Amino acid sequence: MRLNKFLAKWGYVSRRKAEDLIQSGKVFINGKKILDAHQDVEPQKDRVRIQKKYIEAKNQKLVYLMFHKPSKMLSTSSDPKGRLTVMDCIPYNKERLFLVGRLDWDSEGLLLITNDGDFSNRILKPKNYIPKTYCIKVKGTPTISDLKKITKGVSTPVGKRKALFAKYNRRGEIKVILKEGKNRQIRFMFEKIGFPVKKLKRVAIGRLKLNRLPKRRFTSLREQDLKKIFLLPKELKK
Repeated sequence: MRLNKFLAKWGYVSRRKAEDLIQSGKVFINGKKILDAHQDVEPQKDRVRIQKKYIEAKNQKLVYLMFHKPSKMLSTSSDPKGRLTVMDCIPYNKERLFLVGRLDWDSEGLLLITNDGDFSNRILKPKNYIPKTYCIKVKGTPTISDLKKITKGVSTPVGKRKALFAKYNRRGEIKVILKEGKNRQIRFMFEKIGFPVKKLKRVAIGRLKLNRLPKRRFTSLREQDLKKIFLLPKELKK
């Protein structure tokens, strides 16, 4: 088994985090520092550690949670300034869980939390194309022509970006679907066309919907829920 996959499976980190730890020289196999994420590991034989913590290849209960993040909360496991974080609301062993992606300080909505590194990697890899759906409110009233600019693409501080879908819903909000979610991407796009975002809420990942889950609450996801993540939203079905 490759080292990055080993750490994602038993080290309670995402595949991306595992690769960062390896590249920074914090991972050792049988006492030897390893800098190659593709180094082979024999799970039941080799002694693997992250700094001073040894990683045991043993069966663990996999946890999959959906959490409703409110605004003014950090999408992290801890904060040196003592600000409220997502993990402050989760009564599990925080060292064994991590967030799958993030929402910025001012945004709210659906976040996934797990201890399954392979699952996290499937969602975060750009090539796997997991659309994310947001409902936003902006200053002013964009026209249909304005929203077409969003789907055609506009220049932003994070490069030229576009949405897969941008239309008004029945509540007068703008529903936006992204293929990828760069930091503050939606805010940058709407600022570019002259309509700053007042409120942003992620309401779905794939076809998994937040629905009426209250803010600061979480719910466990079942197998049928997890499958919805990898299905295209109805708006993108032709």
